[in-house]
Amino acid sequence: MRKIIDISGYGHSGKTAITDYLKQFDSVFGFPNYVEFELFRVPGGLVDLYHALYDSWNLIRSRVRLNEFDKLIHRIGRVQTASDPLSYFYASAHGYDQYFNNRFIKLSEELITKIITGTQKNTFWPYENLRVHPLKVFINKFKTKFFRSLTSADLYYSDRNQFVGLVSNYVDSLMSELGEEKHTHVILNNAFDPFNPSICLNMINNGVSIVVERDPRDIYASQINTADMYVPDFEKTKTADKIRQQFTGFNDIEYFIFRYKTIRDNVIESQDSRILRLRFEDFVLDHEIYSKKVLDFVGLDPNTKKNDLNYNLQNSSKSIGLWKKYVDLPEIKLIGEKLSQFCYNN
Repeated sequence: MRKIIDISGYGHSGKTAITDYLKQFDSVFGFPNYVEFELFRVPGGLVDLYHALYDSWNLIRSRVRLNEFDKLIHRIGRVQTASDPLSYFYASAHGYDQYFNNRFIKLSEELITKIITGTQKNTFWPYENLRVHPLKVFINKFKTKFFRSLTSADLYYSDRNQFVGLVSNYVDSLMSELGEEKHTHVILNNAFDPFNPSICLNMINNGVSIVVERDPRDIYASQINTADMYVPDFEKTKTADKIRQQFTGFNDIEYFIFRYKTIRDNVIESQDSRILRLRFEDFVLDHEIYSKKVLDFVGLDPNTKKNDLNYNLQNSSKSIGLWKKYVDLPEIKLIGEKLSQFCYNN
């Protein structure tokens, strides 16, 4: 059973530094940095299943979530290729099948089959009209009024007591399809939300979450000028700057502050030993201390490090204290004032 290490953050928080550092170890498998494994957190994903089938079981919601999950796995699993023209309409471009030996969709379908303990065919189900196309709603009403044909659907039954075990075994099966036999650890990028990773950790047999935090002044300053900072290769695209600025709210300082504060205020602070919240600045500036802390946390032997090709400490250091070059900017001052509790002042 491989150990899962998820590394997440709040948007341009420096998590790539932790990812690249861990990828230096021979026993660690990692996706390319631009690949985010989104099976857990996206709408219709495993977290939604968890709430509807385990945390608060309900026949209405569980049916909807199972159908959504079925659609999701085909959307994100299908590989977009010229030999499959329909894939340009139905595939989301995640193409997870290519990473899991073409078994992502198959294993996911098997999970659905195992979760459903019974099916009640063609049953009166008025809730169907809450989600279907308006034309379908009209047709259903017409059929009921003039033909006494009730709105119906297939109902799916499941056992909440089996859910976590089935999902954790499913995730283990997926992870076993990755990399080589030597890989004992798998790094995921933003698979779990940083707000409450415990939900995702509850659905796997062996995993931890590292949440990376960074001075919001540096996050803002990094959008002003990237010439003096280190930018990972996967972010050097024509649209990368535009995406970063839109994502962080760079063009509106009040929105930038509102967005960042809202995100951080919604974090559920817990005493979960499987979660490590780590400052990017600490990891870089006190690297010897904090890199050891990370290795101890994920269970890696420092002597198994294979090379220094994936991580350059000097490059990371270029991204710390960027805001000091713009200390007189009103925007930087405002961030320091309104988000002071999240700023790095050591």
